[in-house]
Amino acid sequence: MPGQYIEIWIPNSQWMSRAYSIENAPLEDGSIEIQIRKVDGGRFSTWTFERMQIGDLLSTRGPLGNFTNKSKLETPLLFVAGSTGFAPIKSMIEQQLKLSPNKRIVLFWGARTFSGFYELDIIESWCRTNPNLTCILATRNSSENDVIPHGWTLVKKSLVDVIEDSQIDLTGYDVYIAGPSINDSCCKQEIGR
Repeated sequence: MPGQYIEIWIPNSQWMSRAYSIENAPLEDGSIEIQIRKVDGGRFSTWTFERMQIGDLLSTRGPLGNFTNKSKLETPLLFVAGSTGFAPIKSMIEQQLKLSPNKRIVLFWGARTFSGFYELDIIESWCRTNPNLTCILATRNSSENDVIPHGWTLVKKSLVDVIEDSQIDLTGYDVYIAGPSINDSCCKQEIGR
Protein backbone atom coordinates (compact mmCIF):
# COMPACT_ATOMS: atom_id res chain seq x y z
CA MET A 1 0.00 0.00 0.00
CA PRO A 2 1.30 3.49 -0.73
CA GLY A 3 2.88 4.97 2.39
CA GLN A 4 4.43 1.72 3.61
CA TYR A 5 8.15 1.03 4.07
CA ILE A 6 10.65 -1.81 3.91
CA GLU A 7 13.57 -2.75 6.14
CA ILE A 8 16.94 -3.43 4.50
CA TRP A 9 20.10 -5.08 5.86
CA ILE A 10 23.64 -4.70 4.53
CA PRO A 11 24.83 -8.12 3.27
CA ASN A 12 26.89 -10.13 5.77
CA SER A 13 26.51 -7.45 8.43
CA GLN A 14 25.54 -7.66 12.08
CA TRP A 15 24.17 -4.11 11.95
CA MET A 16 20.51 -3.45 12.48
CA SER A 17 18.30 -2.88 9.49
CA ARG A 18 17.37 0.54 8.16
CA ALA A 19 13.82 1.46 7.19
CA TYR A 20 13.05 3.22 3.91
CA SER A 21 9.70 4.37 2.62
CA ILE A 22 8.54 2.99 -0.70
CA GLU A 23 8.25 5.97 -3.03
CA ASN A 24 6.08 4.51 -5.77
CA ALA A 25 2.48 3.34 -5.96
CA PRO A 26 2.15 -0.42 -6.56
CA LEU A 27 3.39 -1.55 -9.97
CA GLU A 28 2.23 -4.64 -11.85
CA ASP A 29 5.73 -6.15 -11.81
CA GLY A 30 5.98 -5.73 -8.02
CA SER A 31 9.10 -3.55 -8.23
CA ILE A 32 9.64 -0.78 -5.72
CA GLU A 33 11.67 2.42 -5.58
CA ILE A 34 13.19 3.91 -2.45
CA GLN A 35 14.96 7.19 -1.78
CA ILE A 36 18.22 7.12 0.14
CA ARG A 37 19.84 10.34 1.31
CA LYS A 38 23.57 10.07 2.02
CA VAL A 39 24.18 10.81 5.68
CA ASP A 40 27.73 11.48 6.89
CA GLY A 41 28.68 8.47 9.00
CA GLY A 42 25.44 6.67 8.16
CA ARG A 43 26.14 2.93 8.01
CA PHE A 44 23.64 2.01 5.33
CA SER A 45 23.83 5.17 3.22
CA THR A 46 27.66 5.13 3.26
CA TRP A 47 27.66 1.47 2.19
CA THR A 48 25.06 2.20 -0.50
CA PHE A 49 26.87 5.18 -2.02
CA GLU A 50 30.46 3.95 -1.60
CA ARG A 51 30.53 0.14 -1.67
CA MET A 52 27.32 -1.34 -3.07
CA GLN A 53 27.77 -3.07 -6.43
CA ILE A 54 25.33 -4.25 -9.08
CA GLY A 55 24.43 -7.81 -8.17
CA ASP A 56 24.76 -7.39 -4.38
CA LEU A 57 21.93 -9.24 -2.65
CA LEU A 58 20.17 -7.41 0.15
CA SER A 59 17.98 -8.89 2.83
CA THR A 60 14.68 -7.07 3.13
CA ARG A 61 11.47 -7.33 5.08
CA GLY A 62 8.17 -5.76 4.20
CA PRO A 63 6.20 -3.93 3.15
CA LEU A 64 5.46 -2.78 6.69
CA GLY A 65 3.62 0.04 8.41
CA ASN A 66 0.14 1.51 8.51
CA PHE A 67 0.84 5.05 7.23
CA THR A 68 -1.59 4.51 4.37
CA ASN A 69 -4.50 6.43 2.91
CA LYS A 70 -7.61 5.73 4.97
CA SER A 71 -9.68 8.55 3.50
CA LYS A 72 -12.94 8.19 1.65
CA LEU A 73 -12.61 8.45 -2.12
CA GLU A 74 -14.40 11.81 -2.27
CA THR A 75 -12.45 13.46 0.60
CA PRO A 76 -9.86 16.07 -0.48
CA LEU A 77 -6.32 15.44 0.77
CA LEU A 78 -3.59 17.59 2.28
CA PHE A 79 -0.06 16.20 2.24
CA VAL A 80 2.77 17.77 4.24
CA ALA A 81 6.28 16.47 3.54
CA GLY A 82 9.50 17.48 5.21
CA SER A 83 12.67 16.63 3.29
CA THR A 84 12.77 12.91 2.35
CA GLY A 85 9.41 12.49 4.06
CA PHE A 86 8.30 13.13 0.49
CA ALA A 87 8.88 9.43 -0.39
CA PRO A 88 5.73 7.96 1.18
CA ILE A 89 3.75 11.07 0.25
CA LYS A 90 4.83 10.66 -3.39
CA SER A 91 3.50 7.10 -3.49
CA MET A 92 0.18 8.18 -1.98
CA ILE A 93 -0.28 11.09 -4.40
CA GLU A 94 0.71 8.90 -7.34
CA GLN A 95 -2.02 6.39 -6.45
CA GLN A 96 -4.64 9.09 -5.87
CA LEU A 97 -3.94 10.64 -9.27
CA LYS A 98 -4.58 7.22 -10.86
CA LEU A 99 -7.69 6.34 -8.82
CA SER A 100 -9.35 9.73 -8.57
CA PRO A 101 -7.76 12.25 -10.98
CA ASN A 102 -10.30 14.97 -10.16
CA LYS A 103 -9.74 14.86 -6.39
CA ARG A 104 -8.55 18.07 -4.74
CA ILE A 105 -5.02 17.52 -3.44
CA VAL A 106 -2.70 20.04 -1.77
CA LEU A 107 0.99 19.30 -1.18
CA PHE A 108 3.24 21.38 1.05
CA TRP A 109 6.86 20.21 0.78
CA GLY A 110 9.67 21.75 2.81
CA ALA A 111 13.45 21.34 2.60
CA ARG A 112 16.40 23.13 4.17
CA THR A 113 17.74 24.16 0.75
CA PHE A 114 16.30 24.15 -2.76
CA SER A 115 18.65 21.28 -3.66
CA GLY A 116 16.72 19.18 -1.11
CA PHE A 117 13.82 18.98 -3.58
CA TYR A 118 14.10 16.15 -6.11
CA GLU A 119 12.13 14.38 -8.84
CA LEU A 120 10.69 17.74 -9.77
CA ASP A 121 10.15 16.60 -13.36
CA ILE A 122 7.67 13.94 -12.21
CA ILE A 123 5.83 16.38 -10.00
CA GLU A 124 5.78 18.99 -12.75
CA SER A 125 4.05 16.46 -15.02
CA TRP A 126 1.45 15.86 -12.29
CA CYS A 127 0.74 19.59 -12.09
CA ARG A 128 0.42 19.90 -15.88
CA THR A 129 -2.19 17.14 -16.10
CA ASN A 130 -4.07 17.59 -12.80
CA PRO A 131 -5.63 21.04 -12.32
CA ASN A 132 -6.92 20.09 -8.84
CA LEU A 133 -3.38 19.50 -7.54
CA THR A 134 -1.79 22.44 -5.69
CA CYS A 135 1.94 22.13 -4.91
CA ILE A 136 3.87 24.53 -2.69
CA LEU A 137 7.60 24.31 -1.98
CA ALA A 138 8.93 25.89 1.21
CA THR A 139 12.58 26.68 1.87
CA ARG A 140 14.39 29.55 3.48
CA ASN A 141 17.42 28.95 1.26
CA SER A 142 16.89 29.39 -2.45
CA SER A 143 18.47 31.54 -5.13
CA GLU A 144 17.26 33.36 -8.21
CA ASN A 145 18.83 30.57 -10.33
CA ASP A 146 16.61 27.83 -8.87
CA VAL A 147 14.22 26.52 -11.51
CA ILE A 148 10.70 26.23 -10.12
CA PRO A 149 8.60 23.55 -11.83
CA HIS A 150 5.55 24.61 -13.82
CA GLY A 151 2.47 24.73 -11.60
CA TRP A 152 4.43 25.02 -8.34
CA THR A 153 4.76 27.90 -5.94
CA LEU A 154 8.03 28.50 -4.08
CA VAL A 155 7.83 30.38 -0.78
CA LYS A 156 11.01 31.46 1.02
CA LYS A 157 9.87 30.60 4.53
CA SER A 158 9.85 27.58 6.81
CA LEU A 159 7.29 24.90 6.07
CA VAL A 160 5.39 25.70 9.25
CA ASP A 161 5.22 29.40 8.35
CA VAL A 162 4.06 28.62 4.82
CA ILE A 163 1.21 26.46 6.10
CA GLU A 164 0.21 29.08 8.69
CA ASP A 165 0.22 31.83 6.04
CA SER A 166 -1.58 29.82 3.38
CA GLN A 167 -4.77 31.29 2.02
CA ILE A 168 -6.00 27.84 0.94
CA ASP A 169 -9.24 26.79 2.63
CA LEU A 170 -8.37 23.36 4.03
CA THR A 171 -11.71 22.73 5.70
CA GLY A 172 -12.78 19.13 5.17
CA TYR A 173 -9.36 17.87 4.06
CA ASP A 174 -7.80 14.73 5.50
CA VAL A 175 -4.14 15.35 6.41
CA TYR A 176 -1.09 13.11 5.95
CA ILE A 177 2.29 14.28 7.30
CA ALA A 178 5.70 12.64 6.86
CA GLY A 179 9.28 13.66 7.48
CA PRO A 180 11.59 14.79 10.23
CA SER A 181 10.41 17.27 12.82
CA ILE A 182 11.06 20.78 11.57
CA ASN A 183 10.72 22.39 14.99
CA ASP A 184 8.54 22.10 18.05
CA SER A 185 5.90 24.41 16.62
CA CYS A 186 5.12 21.95 13.82
CA CYS A 187 3.61 19.66 16.40
CA LYS A 188 1.32 22.41 17.68
CA GLN A 189 -0.21 23.31 14.32
CA GLU A 190 -3.85 22.73 13.65
CA ILE A 191 -4.32 22.02 9.97
CA GLY A 192 -7.67 21.65 8.27
CA ARG A 193 -10.16 20.08 10.60
